[in-house]
Amino acid sequence: MPVPASYNDITTNSSLRDHVGTVWYDRRFFVPQSWADKSVWIRFSSVHYEAIVWINGNRAVRHEIGHLPFEAEITGLLNFGQENRVTVLVDNVLIQTTIPQGNVLEVPTDFGMNLVQTYTFDFFNYAGIHRSVHLYTTSKIHIEDVIVSTDLDQDTGIINYKIVANDTDDDNLIAFIQISDADDNVIATNTTRCNEQASIEIPDVKPWWPYLMHPQPGYLYKMEVFLSTSTVKNIDIYRLKVGIRSLSWNATSFLINGKPIYFRGFGRHEDSD
Repeated sequence: MPVPASYNDITTNSSLRDHVGTVWYDRRFFVPQSWADKSVWIRFSSVHYEAIVWINGNRAVRHEIGHLPFEAEITGLLNFGQENRVTVLVDNVLIQTTIPQGNVLEVPTDFGMNLVQTYTFDFFNYAGIHRSVHLYTTSKIHIEDVIVSTDLDQDTGIINYKIVANDTDDDNLIAFIQISDADDNVIATNTTRCNEQASIEIPDVKPWWPYLMHPQPGYLYKMEVFLSTSTVKNIDIYRLKVGIRSLSWNATSFLINGKPIYFRGFGRHEDSD
């Protein structure tokens, strides 16, 4: 079975298309010995609906809500310099407590009782490992999270941030922050300790605007985080795109960058324009 894919549409077998319940994925992969001094992670971009992952027969992670990514550190479960095995159990059953909700019925057929998935939404309940699976490494001490919020003060943009490292016992972890514009010109820098709230100002800011509210919508800055210890510089680096905007509301309107936005409802599918 190919990955990524929805197994329902890979073959012409109707029983596989309409299958309700669990399926298994299994494959082998090699981990080099050079990774032994790092933290190794496995990341699934989407598995619908529920997934349980084993590495070399040891349970690594369980996840549900199939359209969201998830990951797990698997360093202690690997054989370095050798072949390894990943096994994934995927369950597509939707019930009253899942997102989205559904129900499973037993329906009599000419071949006995069959399970049938029912639901009220208007799309097919495709299942499987829908998106890519990645194996990657980080340093033992690494950036665990980057928490960002933004605001505007007239022509100045404000990026509020907190850099979270996995080693919270080390008080000497320093994060150097570098902000670049869309043309990769460095426009602001700052240095702060990890796990502390900080902010950085962007002069002559270009705010992020939704489509149709500005001639140049969706402007994004690049935020780069360089993590260093007292002895090792740039032990980990993380980059992300940041749009600078303000959000506010009153009794009658929701405002983006001080301008009211008219909500037209929502689209159930990812259609353009």
